[in-house]
Amino acid sequence: MNKKFISLLIGASMLAASVPAMATTEGIVQGDILLTSVEDTNEDSAVPVIAPNNYNSYKGVVKSVGEGAISVVIDEVEVSFVTTEDTFIVSADENVTDVELKEGDNVVVVSTSLLLTKDVKFAEAIVVEAEAEQSVFVDKFDIVEDRLISADGNLVVNVENKEEYAGKKLLVLYSVTTMSIPPQAIPNRIIVMPEEKEVSISFTVGSKELDINDEKVEVEVAPYIVGEGTTLVPLRVISEAFGAKVGWDGETQTVIIVDTDTEIMLQIGNKTAFVNGEAVEMEEAPELLGSGVTTVPLRFVSESFKAEVNWDESQLVTVSR
Repeated sequence: MNKKFISLLIGASMLAASVPAMATTEGIVQGDILLTSVEDTNEDSAVPVIAPNNYNSYKGVVKSVGEGAISVVIDEVEVSFVTTEDTFIVSADENVTDVELKEGDNVVVVSTSLLLTKDVKFAEAIVVEAEAEQSVFVDKFDIVEDRLISADGNLVVNVENKEEYAGKKLLVLYSVTTMSIPPQAIPNRIIVMPEEKEVSISFTVGSKELDINDEKVEVEVAPYIVGEGTTLVPLRVISEAFGAKVGWDGETQTVIIVDTDTEIMLQIGNKTAFVNGEAVEMEEAPELLGSGVTTVPLRFVSESFKAEVNWDESQLVTVSR
């Protein structure tokens, strides 16, 4: 059965979540009207569906580089991004393999954060010395109907060796796209992003010894059970095992955990946490123990990091991602 799909998206905020950003010399420019039309497709065809892209690209100039942070001037506004050892830093020039960020560099910062929010902003990738007319697009790509297309359906990359990039997260630099839906581009450069590191944490409830990626780690407070069977674990050691950074505001007793694409805010004694700005209700409130260790529900923090939790009869717990 044939179908005709027409969608009119009006408003810059809607479009910003729907199509690849077009970079300018001073920042990000995105139009405010998009008319998409896919005609004469049948139910057996894989029709590209325009979906939100989790990654935003921001072009600017580096003002300062610090430990775990970079400050970038974007459209005359200074914006700070958190960087970690997993932040992917690369030159737009494929002949440059060793990149060291410095003041004055022209960069494109790829982030899951939006500039207008007051939340902590973290850098997924930083492209150095991208040309003014180049756009930067990040997503997982796969082959659909013999086309290499992004998971969000917003970009088709025209290359001969599609199989080389299928099923991988790519950073694509391109200058021009077609007017088709979805747009198509011949890339100036394609970079395969590093795969997420596997993380494995195992412990027995009541024991202070944790096994983190096959290394024994001694913690001050052993995991324990409260309420109706909720396991609380030391927050910092679990978060840092996933490569996240943990901050503490003593005045409000608020903890901020920043991962590559996840920001968690929670408060001692409060069951409501915020994950990437969305309220999430926990089974139990975080606790601050006399030793200064914050403990949180294991399932909540694990699921926030997109990890799986498994138990066995001996109360051995395994967390893996």
